[in-house]
Amino acid sequence: MGEDSRAIGEGTCTIVMYHYVRDPERSRYPGINALRRSEFEFQLEYLRREYSLVSMADLRRALHEGESLPPDAAHLTFDDGLLDHYTTVFPMLSERGIPASFFPPADPVLDDIVLNVHKIHFVLACVPDVETLLESAFARLDAYRERYDLQSNEAYYRELAEPGRWDPEEVVFVKRLLQRDLGFEVRSAIVDDLFEEHVDVTEEVLSGELYVDPDQLGVMIDAGMYVGGHGATHRWLGTLPPSEQRAEIGATVEFLATLGAPTDGWTMCYPYGSYDRTTLEILETAGCAAGLTTEFDEAVVSPDNALTLQRLDTTDLPRSPADRDGG
Repeated sequence: MGEDSRAIGEGTCTIVMYHYVRDPERSRYPGINALRRSEFEFQLEYLRREYSLVSMADLRRALHEGESLPPDAAHLTFDDGLLDHYTTVFPMLSERGIPASFFPPADPVLDDIVLNVHKIHFVLACVPDVETLLESAFARLDAYRERYDLQSNEAYYRELAEPGRWDPEEVVFVKRLLQRDLGFEVRSAIVDDLFEEHVDVTEEVLSGELYVDPDQLGVMIDAGMYVGGHGATHRWLGTLPPSEQRAEIGATVEFLATLGAPTDGWTMCYPYGSYDRTTLEILETAGCAAGLTTEFDEAVVSPDNALTLQRLDTTDLPRSPADRDGG
């Protein structure tokens, strides 16, 4: 959308989405897909040079109180409550005085569990090749086909397999199948089976290594970082019936309250970017002031767009001088 086509008072903000920030070879699972520490440091310097980095409070005031953001405004967001965000990201932001927002899902922060989405990531990091991955997935579909009245392996593959923005078609197939398209009960069972087959630590151990805890989030809040909602169980909100959406959002607000994070005019970051009209209606009732999607674009800063703000991914920014210079 060009500047002259926006309504009066509208502007844009470049909201950047981050997940894993770590040097993979120094972790238990070097196959995990992560932004390296040096790459993150380069991006911080790039962002400080090219943008005016604003806080979530600045963004909220621009959305609802008519305050203006600088024309080159940007805001950094970190999804999933990963321990990387406390041990690596938080110190680097604090050193530079950069405000940012963090969105932890409640259940893995409060309990010794690993979300299905992250179990899948670590299965992918441990499986040696896509052929082995497909064989494992197809074997589990075979094992559960009669109990859950599943389609044939070929039918699922035809429907779901296509190259993605970052992944080959085999990986896209497994992610879509196990994150979204199968019923919650059967996909959870298959993910658990694959995790047990391919990942060499228990769920409790991995959870302790993977997620922040409430005390760490409290330290970040006290230091001026924003902590908002990312659901309780990290489910696709837009696929859930209204009663389950209300439960997820209610649990999210309760979790934020226990952390001492704001619950009046709070921000929701949609797991998987999934929402529907019902989600937006429930959020408005729950006092939510802003919602972050995974839709790729600069965010249009307007009250009409407050609950559907677009974001860029870290991969959309240069990670090194060669990226910046087009090399």
